[in-house]
Amino acid sequence: FVVGTLLFTMGRWLRWLVTGSLLITLRATVLVVAFQPAHIFSSHASCAPVVTKQIALFSASTEEESDIRKAKRKRRGNPSARSSGDPRRNVKSSSNKKGKEASWLRWMDARLEETPVGELPPKVIKQMRPIMHVYAKQRSTKGAENANRLMTRLIKESEAGNADVKLSTKICNAVLSAWARSGSEESSERATKLLIWMSKNSKEGTYDVKPSTVSFSTVIDSWARSGADDAAQKAEALLVLMEKGGADTRPNTVSFNSCIHAHARSEAMDKAVKAEALVNRMEDLYEAGNTDVRPDVWTYQSLLSAWSTSKVWGAPQRGEEILRMMDSKYKAGDDAVKPNAHCFTASITAWSKSFEKDKARSVYRILQYMNKLYADGNDDAKPNVVAYTAALNACAYPEASEDEEQLRQYFDIATLILEELRISEFGSPSYLTYATFLQVCASCLADSDERDRVVRRIFDECRQDGQVGDAVIQKLKKRFPSIYHEFLEDDIGRHGEALRSKHLPKAWRRNVAGERHSNHHPKRKDYADIDKEDVSKLKVISRSRGSRGFYSKEIGSGRKAAGEKESLREEGRKGDGKDSEGGSGSFDEATVIL
Repeated sequence: FVVGTLLFTMGRWLRWLVTGSLLITLRATVLVVAFQPAHIFSSHASCAPVVTKQIALFSASTEEESDIRKAKRKRRGNPSARSSGDPRRNVKSSSNKKGKEASWLRWMDARLEETPVGELPPKVIKQMRPIMHVYAKQRSTKGAENANRLMTRLIKESEAGNADVKLSTKICNAVLSAWARSGSEESSERATKLLIWMSKNSKEGTYDVKPSTVSFSTVIDSWARSGADDAAQKAEALLVLMEKGGADTRPNTVSFNSCIHAHARSEAMDKAVKAEALVNRMEDLYEAGNTDVRPDVWTYQSLLSAWSTSKVWGAPQRGEEILRMMDSKYKAGDDAVKPNAHCFTASITAWSKSFEKDKARSVYRILQYMNKLYADGNDDAKPNVVAYTAALNACAYPEASEDEEQLRQYFDIATLILEELRISEFGSPSYLTYATFLQVCASCLADSDERDRVVRRIFDECRQDGQVGDAVIQKLKKRFPSIYHEFLEDDIGRHGEALRSKHLPKAWRRNVAGERHSNHHPKRKDYADIDKEDVSKLKVISRSRGSRGFYSKEIGSGRKAAGEKESLREEGRKGDGKDSEGGSGSFDEATVIL
């Protein structure tokens, strides 16, 4: 170590000595040559230009080196000066994507702060819309507020007479996108106010902004994401305004899909009926020649989601009939409606949330059909962990009238589903999978030594897989308190009732991902809160109660229910009072709702 240190020190000294000697020699030569009389070069005239050029190059290089050193010292002392140049060049010098975007945003904030209103240069104005999209990608209220702040600055610049500012619809759409992605009710209200402001300015002509199809679709999507109680009502009101607004705001497939998705996320009992009415209108418009509203797989996926969470009689059978229709269209050549794993999972969810008897067999048959499609080459129908967990959920909540033998069948089917997932290529069980299977044990097995052995084995496998999430802990605590204290006695002693997965060893929870906690439990509407027409449609749907669908049936069953469900579809087309041009309500009604 000592020898190495000495050699390193001597090397540095030697380098300084050699460098200093060369610089002194070069400078001395320059001085000597510079002060020599002109006749010295008379016999060698060709040498004069060469020497003069070397002197100029040396002087330029030393000046440039001095300027670089000064600039480096300045940047070290003033961080804001580091981004004073071209923002794109500064962004590229960052180490990662987030660092690049953060540097870009700091550059913009510095320019806005140091530049008086009315004097923003074109270089800064040009960067504002792309930065709005960066704020939109943050998916937060703060990001939306920052995007809105940039638009407000552009308005002030225009009012101050800055001729380089041109407020456009694209800029407003970028702010609308930021509000929509933040996903709260307040953000949706802000987006709606901005849309109304755009409409007023398009009529007054103050700015060159006019709501477009993209503007309306973005606000509809904002309400669909918000989770507000009246989100579906406001989304459909916006759809009516689009249809009344002329060619510039004609709704397209995205507009309808967002509105259907808003219904799917609502808690209304008739949400699936309203969603299906929108799908019927899309099909009528498309058949009439409007190719902009062609239903696609996302359309029917949202419709299936609405039926799967509606919890009404006949919902599972109706979902399977929609799946069968999609499959028929796909086989006839319509690739836009090819059924995927999400569609089949929605059908499984409809069975799991239903009150049908023997629903465990139904969901298992749908899983087997998905496996068959995937084996035949349909990669879109590949089963996943979500589908298997939804199937387990059907086994976890049997009907109260099921006898002991049927409950044992539920448990056997659940065990088969879990083991198939373990040995498959579709993924490993998640914390929700284990929590759901614990519920299966509580619902289907009597209190016995056998049940305790199964629960211990499942929790031990959950620990080994690193999937002990809060859902597993709460299920174990509520359903099996003795085993809960047996496994977590030390942790309970330290944390008591506040025990969470974060208090457990990291190895137990290393693979837990996406666990969310929500205290939002919206009130579910009953028959008294919905239209009489929708009540009659739900009664038609309920006629298929107790039958099996196309994918979950045994051979020779389920035909009658399919015919009855088709009668609902025809009734929905002609009984809504919703024509293909006029929408689902009047312009005045939609305005009042908003």
